Amino acid sequence: MTFERLSIFALAALLAACAEPQPKEMDFSPSELRVVSGRAMGSTWSVRFVTDQKQAGKSRIRDSIAGRLETIESQMSTWRTNSVISRFNNSTNLTWFHVPPEMFAVIRTSMEISAKTGGAFDITVQPLVKLWGFGGNEPPAHMEIAKIEKVHATVGMDKLLIRANPPAIRKTRPKLQIDLSGIAKGYAVDEVARILDGYGFKQYLIEIGGELKSRGESPKGHPWRVGIERPEPGKYQIVNAIELTDRAIATSGDYRNFRELGTRSYSHIMNPMTGRPRVLRNTAVSVLHDSCMVADAWATALAVLNFPESIRFSEASGIACQVILKTDTEVTIHPNRHWR
Repeated sequence: MTFERLSIFALAALLAACAEPQPKEMDFSPSELRVVSGRAMGSTWSVRFVTDQKQAGKSRIRDSIAGRLETIESQMSTWRTNSVISRFNNSTNLTWFHVPPEMFAVIRTSMEISAKTGGAFDITVQPLVKLWGFGGNEPPAHMEIAKIEKVHATVGMDKLLIRANPPAIRKTRPKLQIDLSGIAKGYAVDEVARILDGYGFKQYLIEIGGELKSRGESPKGHPWRVGIERPEPGKYQIVNAIELTDRAIATSGDYRNFRELGTRSYSHIMNPMTGRPRVLRNTAVSVLHDSCMVADAWATALAVLNFPESIRFSEASGIACQVILKTDTEVTIHPNRHWR
């Protein structure tokens, strides 16, 4: 689970999302499409919204969004040494550690989804992420089973305690560390949607690092269309397009961030039940949900599972899921019965 997933794009914004944003102030006629963008959470973000001159201006919207994303990063980014999550991870204290209410809400949701997925979603995998050389850490030359087992013993949601009032979390193992990258971007998308709703916007499409959420229709009067990438390293080709109205979509893929170790390629997707990363299979798992935070976490969890187990499990759980597989000869698309 990292901040490096870039698997879904707004079709109209595909090229813009890959470049450094340079927003400019412009005059718009009523009910025009406006775009604001920037960088956050180790990736890019963009918001496309339909507005008129009576509503808030572009600069004000961008500042509101950028400020909210900055707050989220200051709490939940493992890349920032002074963030709340980094201070918790670097501590070996077993006493209660106070966290902001919004960070607590993300952690509590993580625990709920972990229980629903049988442990496939687990925010305590950070020590394993480091061990296997992901998240900015040096990849190992080789891996010893004893070392995997030692680190794996520190992992598990049962080793993390939470307290709602006042919001706090507590380690039961000094070396326990958490990683919210499998859910935080989805939460950020939901927060941006909340900002836009507060300004009164009824038509918008939000994208942060490949996770999207829409409301209403596009300026042309039809559902927003988003594309899902071909799950293959080095390829940036859309192979599947869907219509998105009043829903969120998140995708977890194993083909962008991986390591070579011996004769195998390992994805950044960590299996919390085995202590090992997923072997690269060129797979993309997408989830549709009203909440982008929930979609984000479920996509992460289902990516841990093998196909077709992810389809069976998502169907039994009432989750709309689609899996795209790339083999040596073809790309196949497998939606479950809840998809769309």
